[in-house]
Amino acid sequence: MATLSQRMTQTALPYYLLAILLFILTLLLSVASQDSSVLNDLFLTILGFGFITLLLLLGLLLRGLLKLYRDFKYQQPGSRLTVRLVSIFVFLILISTSIVYAYSIHFLHRGINSWFDVQVEEALHNALELSRTALGIRIRTLLRQTRMMSDVLGSVPNSEFNSQLRDLTALSGAIDYSVWTMTGDLVTSSIQTPNIILPDKPSPAVFRQLNNNEDYINLEPDETDRLQLRAAVLIPQQEQHGTAQTMLFVSFPVNEQLSHLSKTVEAAYTTYRELNYLRTPLINVFTLTLSLIVFLT
Repeated sequence: MATLSQRMTQTALPYYLLAILLFILTLLLSVASQDSSVLNDLFLTILGFGFITLLLLLGLLLRGLLKLYRDFKYQQPGSRLTVRLVSIFVFLILISTSIVYAYSIHFLHRGINSWFDVQVEEALHNALELSRTALGIRIRTLLRQTRMMSDVLGSVPNSEFNSQLRDLTALSGAIDYSVWTMTGDLVTSSIQTPNIILPDKPSPAVFRQLNNNEDYINLEPDETDRLQLRAAVLIPQQEQHGTAQTMLFVSFPVNEQLSHLSKTVEAAYTTYRELNYLRTPLINVFTLTLSLIVFLT
């Protein structure tokens, strides 16, 4: 009795293992299909479990065929009838399943590839380039404006310097203007925002770039995570107010609609590129799933 029980357990063990592997594989596929960003991390794991499951299915199939061959070889009762029935069943199933499998693979590849239209990618790329061009034009315009302001400040007398700075701030639409020495000391400033007393100090990258005789302009977030255009240029040395070299540091607001559209387009393009990168793993995973279903059938 114990021997019979052990034999039944050994016989059923591969089927239990197959059920566990299929359950794990189903969970992994469910997680990957709900979030495409997880697919890249789980791809090798899903592929590994899938191949192990396929190998186990092939092993069970070969074991069954081997047992059938032994029964037929030793003329076991009912073995001939079993061979005939299995042959007819396999022939009928193989033809129908192969046709369904071939069409399913075709529609699977065609369906996934249709998600990634070349025209859609080109349109997203053009929209991204358009937003960058519009922002680039704004950046170049504000940099020229900052250079003109520095020339004006370099030509006014000391007595009119502060008043001229305030006028420039009001006329230009800038958030704040500030004049700094190249050692990082604040000389004077003009701020349009009432609740701000002192302007933000330029970063070390600003000083390094100006020391290389290059003007600075860049998009930087403020305290509220809104984008600002910050520009810095040297005030002409030959007409300096004082002996130390100074620079003009200006913060300009970025149009909220332009900023929002640029972020939206860039996010959409990035998402599309990520999905396009995952296209091949996605096809492989669904092909593997379909193949498992066919083998189970």
